[in-house]
Amino acid sequence: MVPLQLSTDHKVDLPSEQARLESKGSWVRPAADDDGEFMPARLYEQQGRAHLGPGLCISRSLGDLNALRCGLIPTPEVFTHVITEDDKFLILATDGVWEFIDNEQAAQIVDDFHRQGLPAIDACRLLIAKAAMQWRLEEGDYRDDITAMVIYLDEIVAVLEEPDP
Repeated sequence: MVPLQLSTDHKVDLPSEQARLESKGSWVRPAADDDGEFMPARLYEQQGRAHLGPGLCISRSLGDLNALRCGLIPTPEVFTHVITEDDKFLILATDGVWEFIDNEQAAQIVDDFHRQGLPAIDACRLLIAKAAMQWRLEEGDYRDDITAMVIYLDEIVAVLEEPDP
């Protein structure tokens, strides 16, 4: 099994995203290690004026109207992939899942359930639980949004191939 990543995390210090943001006059504070604690890169309206915000770690988002002035955009990157019989499932998840769980780990969790014929919802629940446990280990009581959906593609294909009643 080889996971195929179909999206990119739009972090503010991704070179193409940082260039786009800075072309709007915004400032991307570089990632830093502050006394042994990692601080991710963040987007601000102006260097030295963090109080102006927005202080985001992402360069694309839906609904954050205050950050539009800094170059934040809602436009997604769209990837296409033709599903084949080798494709077994799809994992859709927020960055809170991917922060401490990589593609291979997530695929292994879901594949174990899929191979045993267990429901996708149960695989999804375990994926979310493992992500939450990793946040607890790494960040204590703080954690980012952890939302996920697991879709078994063979089940979807079977439904689509059923003749109309």
